[in-house]
Amino acid sequence: MISELASTGHVTLSIAQVGDLCDIDSRIKNGDESGWRGDPTMGIFVNALTGMFEVWGIDRRGNQYCAATHHRLDHTLLIKLREGDPRTNDVWQNVLEHNAKVKADLKAKDDENFAVIADKMQHAIRREFHGRRNPITVERKMEG
Repeated sequence: MISELASTGHVTLSIAQVGDLCDIDSRIKNGDESGWRGDPTMGIFVNALTGMFEVWGIDRRGNQYCAATHHRLDHTLLIKLREGDPRTNDVWQNVLEHNAKVKADLKAKDDENFAVIADKMQHAIRREFHGRRNPITVERKMEG
């Protein structure tokens, strides 16, 4: 069965959904109690290809950008906007911290793998040289 979105490119919203759309759009533009400060250049749209609700804004240079997406029309869009807001959240610092954590996790994994290999090598060396019944001896000839 083909959805209405796929067949017509339109999404039918109920009266309740239209009310939610207007409320969330107003909160996107004016801010709300969740900590989102609002941005009058932003608006909420429905992506006809994906069926996702998207918040689009205009940056300082006049370029449009997608600030948040969600599959349902609810307060999650506002939370995503608040968490990604460069005015209150240092996005670059978050990226740097995330990258440092990823790097530390990779180093810890490499250290663990190295320790396993070192243990195996140590065991093999001990078995090879200390487990022999006839140890290798080196004789020196005296010249004289």
